[in-house]
Amino acid sequence: MKKKLLVLVLIPLLSAFQCEEDEFTPDYRIENANLVEIRDNKSAFAVGDYLFIETTIDNSQITTDSRSISLKDFMNGDPLVLYYSLVLYRLDSENEEVPIFIESVQAPDGMIEYSSENPFFNILSFYNGSNDNFTSSLGIKLSEPGVYALKPDVIIGNGNKHAILFTLNGSATQGSLELTTSIANSDEDGIYRFVVE
Repeated sequence: MKKKLLVLVLIPLLSAFQCEEDEFTPDYRIENANLVEIRDNKSAFAVGDYLFIETTIDNSQITTDSRSISLKDFMNGDPLVLYYSLVLYRLDSENEEVPIFIESVQAPDGMIEYSSENPFFNILSFYNGSNDNFTSSLGIKLSEPGVYALKPDVIIGNGNKHAILFTLNGSATQGSLELTTSIANSDEDGIYRFVVE
């Protein structure tokens, strides 16, 4: 009986000491629109064309509270690289989005990580010392006709705006940084839509 009473008393006490997980709050925030572009801002392609996704991010940035910072200061290791994730969808006959798995890529600048088992793909933009920026230019082969949507994998705000998010964790003295951007000429939900004929 005493054991049952002890358990009944301890459960609420132990529950009171459990901490809720805090939401991540970076020390620095940067919002810089349109750092990712579709080459030539095309919205119509032919089957077999490559959709080139180009990224240029200057090393020097201004935070939302007007502080000047260098992205390199928040990075450790070599090479210096920023990466983000996207997903490519095609609309089916019922206008439902079906994720497309990447089959063929061209990577004249940067690197792309993809898998035949996961529709998400990562684009890596490497530091270019001569221009003091991070760049990539990657092409994805469009193999089938249809209406497509290219989406960042992060949703911000009230749950309907897609954004590209970079999170950098520097040393203890530097703190953490969050950079949010978008695909140039995407719609109000942050989605780049196009047609393949």
